[in-house]
Amino acid sequence: MKMEELYEMLQKSSIIALNDIKLYYFKPPSIFFGIMLPLILYFAFTLGRPCVTEAYRLTGVVAVSVFFGASTLEAVVLPMERRTRTFERLVSAPLSLEALLIGKMASGAIFGIALGFVMATILILVGPAWQWTGFSAGLSLSPIPFILTIIISAINSSSLGLLLSVRAGDVADAMMPLNFLRFVMIFLSGVFIPLEETYMFNPSLAPLAYLLPLTYSVDALRQTTFGPIDLWKLLIDLVILIVFSIVLIFTAIELVKHSMR
Repeated sequence: MKMEELYEMLQKSSIIALNDIKLYYFKPPSIFFGIMLPLILYFAFTLGRPCVTEAYRLTGVVAVSVFFGASTLEAVVLPMERRTRTFERLVSAPLSLEALLIGKMASGAIFGIALGFVMATILILVGPAWQWTGFSAGLSLSPIPFILTIIISAINSSSLGLLLSVRAGDVADAMMPLNFLRFVMIFLSGVFIPLEETYMFNPSLAPLAYLLPLTYSVDALRQTTFGPIDLWKLLIDLVILIVFSIVLIFTAIELVKHSMR
C-alpha cells in the first residue's frame, strides 16, 4: 500500500471515528457499561473484599474501565447502524471496508482510553473513595509505559467488541455474548485477585488465564503503576496484546466480507 493510499484510508477512518464519538458516546449502554459498572465493581471489591490490596483495586478498575468502555461502544454502534441500515450505506460509500472498521474500532478505543485515564486519575489522587488517604500507597507510576499500556489495551478491547458485534442485528444480540465473555475474563484474568489465589484450589486451570488478553493488560498495568517493571515481561505483555488485536480486527473484516457475499 502506497503512503498516499494509507494516508487517505486513515483520514477516512478518522472521520468515521469522529462521527461515532459525536453520536454514541452518551448513549445509555455506553454510560452504564463503560462508567457505572467499573465503579460498581470497585465498590464491591473494596467494601466486600478487604483482602484486596490497593494495587489490585486501582489497576483492576482501570483495566475493567478500559476493557468495558472500549468493547461496549462497538456493541452499541454496529448493531444500531445495522438496524437503521446505516452500516450498509457506509459499506457502499467510497471507502474501503478496512477503513470503515478501523474507524469503528478507533472510536471505541478512544472511549476506553478516556475512561482509563479518568479512572486512573481519580483513584491515584484519592485512593479509597469514601475517605481521603492522599496518593495511593506504594504507587510507583511510570508515565510513558502506563500510557502506552492503556492505549494498546483499549485497542485490543475495542477489537474484541468489534469482532463480537459485526454480525449482530441488535444491541442485545451483541451484549449477551460480549458480557458473558467479559465477566468470564474478569474472574479468570486476575483482575482484582492475584492469579495464585484465583487458581489456588484448581491450579491445573491456571493456563486458561494466559489465553485471555485481559490477563496481559492487567499485568502490564500493575507493573507500570506499582512496579517493579520487568522490561522483557512488559514487552511480552504488550506484544501479545498487539497480536491479539491484529487477529481480532482481521477476523472481523473477514466476517463482514463473508456476510456480504
